[in-house]
Amino acid sequence: MTGNNTYITGATTASASAAINSLVINGNTLTIATGQTLTDTSGALLFASTNNIASGGSGSTLAFGSNEGMVTVNSGITGTIAAIISGTNSASLTKSGLGTLTLSGVNTYDGHDERCRWNG
Repeated sequence: MTGNNTYITGATTASASAAINSLVINGNTLTIATGQTLTDTSGALLFASTNNIASGGSGSTLAFGSNEGMVTVNSGITGTIAAIISGTNSASLTKSGLGTLTLSGVNTYDGHDERCRWNG
């Protein structure tokens, strides 16, 4: 899985570490394989329907790098991130949209200003 903007509509496994620009999940689960990292370089993530980013095992990571993780969850749905979420420097995680975001992984933000913001 590589590319500028990635749109997931079917069950997909990120079986190797990769970098993408943005991510839309609409229709099924994205699984990050054991020990692999999916880096969202822009920080933009949209849950367009009830779905999840699953952990394939130990070390499965969704990384935003030094960018703010901007997760939008559409109204009436639930987006779940079960993989580790990581960020560096003064990265933050912002949730927007009227849907529900569930974080169930161990999250590792490193930096001076650890914060989460919920807008919606």
